[in-house]
Amino acid sequence: MRRELLDNTDCNVNAKDKNGVTALMRIVQEDTDNAENDLISLLEKGADLGAKDSGGNTALMYAAGNANKAFAKSFADLMFGFGDPLPQTVNNEKKSAMDIAVEQNNEELVKFLLGKM
Repeated sequence: MRRELLDNTDCNVNAKDKNGVTALMRIVQEDTDNAENDLISLLEKGADLGAKDSGGNTALMYAAGNANKAFAKSFADLMFGFGDPLPQTVNNEKKSAMDIAVEQNNEELVKFLLGKM
């Protein structure tokens, strides 16, 4: 079903739910094999890397919180390949994607983000 929506050219890839969460934010929380392809599709369709949810979280922050450390880094790398996912932005709790990556003990993502600052 999601693939059909992504393939639909009329799909609003930046639509938000009642909490301000976008499809991009949802996908970078996943750890399924299709998530990377879906992420690329969203980015190619112009998904807003700077969108924030009601808590001030960006897609990069959502990716940093992904429990699958390899996916978190891969998703972050892909987002940087399509633009600026705002790594220095802080959410309503004054946490950045770096802070979240540190909390997740994701050393590879921390190193990657340090290289982007």
